[in-house]
Amino acid sequence: MIDMEQTVYDILTTTLPGMKWSVGFPQDFRVLGDGLGSIKQMDNSVRTSTSSGIDRISNVAVQVQVWAPTPERRNELDREIATVLASLGIPRSSLNHLEEMLPGAIPAYRSVLLYSGAYDNVTKQFYIK
Repeated sequence: MIDMEQTVYDILTTTLPGMKWSVGFPQDFRVLGDGLGSIKQMDNSVRTSTSSGIDRISNVAVQVQVWAPTPERRNELDREIATVLASLGIPRSSLNHLEEMLPGAIPAYRSVLLYSGAYDNVTKQFYIK
């Protein structure tokens, strides 16, 4: 079994250090700065197990949300995240854009990205479900 939250958190905090990342929903929206990011595991179920009951292939999904101060920055973050997670080999399933007003009348531009696939725990590779 792979811990998608930790795996994605580790790679995004290393490659996009200007952002404030959290596992789960961010607790503070008072300052967007270069952007806020959230990582949440959405699935990690057994797809195929070995005869000894060990996960051979796992269905995995991770949601990455970002809040940016401008739509241009949001789109830039989308591209950067896509590049970084492509290096893991996990395919993107969907991308949604939202605009919202945060507390304190701070405009925010949000992306909700879902990456999902099947992970082979022996070969350490992702496959499209």
